[in-house]
Amino acid sequence: MSTTRDTIIAAATGVSIGMILLLISAGLISFHEHKYQSQIVNQITKFQYQVVQDVGEALTTLNALKVKTCDTKTLSAMQHALFTSRFLKQIGFSQNNQLICTTSQGLLAEPISLKTQPTFDTFRGPKIWVDETLPWIDKTVPVLIAQMGHFNVVVDRTYTSIFDIPESNWQAVHRIKGNVSHVYGQKNIFENLSGDNFQQKVSWERHYSQYCLAKLGYCGAVSRTTRQILSEHYRLTSILLLLVCAISYITRGCAARFIRSRRRSISRVKQGIGKKSYYNVFQPIVNLCNEQIIGCEVLSRFKDSKGEIYPNEFIPMIKKLNLTWPFTLHMYQSALKQLSRYELPAGFKIGFNIFPEDLDQEKMHQLYAISAPYISRFNINLELIEDEVLNTADAKAILTDLRNLGFSVSIDDFGTGYSNLSHLNRLSSDFLKIDRSFIYDIESTSLGSILVPQIHTMAKKVGMRCIAEGIENRAQLEQLKSIGVEFGQGWYFGKPAILNQFIKTVKEKQNQWIAQPRRILNIA
Repeated sequence: MSTTRDTIIAAATGVSIGMILLLISAGLISFHEHKYQSQIVNQITKFQYQVVQDVGEALTTLNALKVKTCDTKTLSAMQHALFTSRFLKQIGFSQNNQLICTTSQGLLAEPISLKTQPTFDTFRGPKIWVDETLPWIDKTVPVLIAQMGHFNVVVDRTYTSIFDIPESNWQAVHRIKGNVSHVYGQKNIFENLSGDNFQQKVSWERHYSQYCLAKLGYCGAVSRTTRQILSEHYRLTSILLLLVCAISYITRGCAARFIRSRRRSISRVKQGIGKKSYYNVFQPIVNLCNEQIIGCEVLSRFKDSKGEIYPNEFIPMIKKLNLTWPFTLHMYQSALKQLSRYELPAGFKIGFNIFPEDLDQEKMHQLYAISAPYISRFNINLELIEDEVLNTADAKAILTDLRNLGFSVSIDDFGTGYSNLSHLNRLSSDFLKIDRSFIYDIESTSLGSILVPQIHTMAKKVGMRCIAEGIENRAQLEQLKSIGVEFGQGWYFGKPAILNQFIKTVKEKQNQWIAQPRRILNIA
């Protein structure tokens, strides 16, 4: 059942990563399309403006001649205007809405009637006819005509090929006071979004952009479907899809391996006590006044044939597996037996961490039974991490009983959990261990330099002594001594070490203990 569940979790992880990568890929393509369309609509709009300028300049110049008939001089002026223009294909002369002559055919044999109603009027410019038909080399083709005074010009539509997009995907329009007139491109693309300048609308089906020159009324619009966008980027899309599939597959495999490794770790932790995978290390506790080692804290480590598992990994697993009490008993018994081999000073302090959930009468009396042969030699200190379990009448009674039985009690990692200073007065405890986070920068004008003196003062008022954790340098030590903190531990005095190395450290520091182990006591 667990194997099926693990497979589903691993597959779901791979799919989730794949979906995230797909969304990122879609975002990148959408961003590229946004830039592309913004460039195209700007080109379309500016192209219209340039055409209007070109048309306006040609028509203004010709009408300034104030001619009333199409003669050789008029045709010559028209030819010159056509030659100097950029976007004009043909120029004609008209009277009474009749086209009389053109630059390509000269004087027409029969005048051509022109429509009187233009498609739209430009602002202070020529009238515009869109998609008009004129005889053109034996064909009737739609053209754009601009007229001002007696002159008409035909705009060359081939220039629209400069846009790097098919004509079916864009439209140029003229918009004045909400009235929209088609000019170039594919009709019905422009959506007339409110607002001027650049506007955009994106959906899963298509990507739409428009740009308008508000004062002049010229707008450009581009619309492309998602299929068109992906087909244009088919190589990139194919690569991204393959990459997403590959990463999803790899992620699935990694997730499966991680889950298997996690389950193996849980199995190793569960079997660790029976296989003696847990071992003890000892960290010195020092009297800060004379800097003499007066005890140690017992810490647990894990190592088996597969390697190490660090405390921040195996401690949560132990809690999850409800193995806190067997783990504590194993550590407790083995550490006392180890330390009893050496001639340590009377009252040598040994600190053990106790899980708050194990704080009940039956377990504590079991702990006392194990401790009985040693309690006359050592000051056994039980360290409890801050937890709301301690804020009960039962917990207070148990702590009182422990002290009466000869144990001392410490509140560990103070300042990071449930307890507060007012709570200390209700607990039967001997020591308060100040968390290393307050000690880290105590030598500077930091929060720790303000809080630690207050914590020490309040602890002293309720009859508790302080142990500072995480002392790493001389400056921290001197600051704590000036505050009056009684005890401390940290790398400055010694890292957690196996028993032989710990005894060696003690011997080097104090040179008063016998480093050779004495006969092991026969303790049932």
